[in-house]
Amino acid sequence: MIAGVVAGGRPVSVTPPSVTDPHWADVMLLINWESGYSDLSSNAYPTTPGAYALLDTTTKKFGAASVGCSDYSRWDVLTAASTPAALLTGDYTIEWWLYISYRGDGSFPYRSNFNHAIGIDAAGTLSVEVVSSDYPYSNIGFNHQTVIPLNTWTHIAVVKSANVIRSYVNGVRSTASTAETDVRNHIAGTIIALPGSMRVDDYRITKGVARYSGDFTPPSEAFPTS
Repeated sequence: MIAGVVAGGRPVSVTPPSVTDPHWADVMLLINWESGYSDLSSNAYPTTPGAYALLDTTTKKFGAASVGCSDYSRWDVLTAASTPAALLTGDYTIEWWLYISYRGDGSFPYRSNFNHAIGIDAAGTLSVEVVSSDYPYSNIGFNHQTVIPLNTWTHIAVVKSANVIRSYVNGVRSTASTAETDVRNHIAGTIIALPGSMRVDDYRITKGVARYSGDFTPPSEAFPTS
């Protein structure tokens, strides 16, 4: 509640409007680590944290915690269950906030089998890899031109629009792109694999919507949960 004023100077209590997501019905997966590892989307997909998954209450972008790995020699942090609805046909947006404390480790903040992977290479650049959906199958992909800075939170987004995939680092669109018709999700589901040197906060996948089409200002608040 906040204080407001009506005619005559009498203060009243005013409830500010709640922030909602106009594409909430299209949000396939949303994990903000406030409720542990739970998927807060309307799908409420089952999630399975790895044995070394860590909720970090010290290094976080929003809220109470981010997610990472307690062991620098391991990667697997979380798996979200696969369902037919999880197939990323058509447009989509995959995004999260990323914190890197040390370069030299690779990661896969998003992986769906080997058909689609979004990774951070040892040099600190964002890498998008997909497998051609048409025979003969081939690996295609690209790297973002920006090196992700250390010890600060960076917004990462990968967007497919009209069969063209582009990436964004802090709202700046990559000069490179690639084409792909659809992502055939693996039975294991969506995998978030991080080393001990990285943290992820506010992780969201939107199916059917290309949220960004040009350079943009990253969100200043946590993703809405409705």
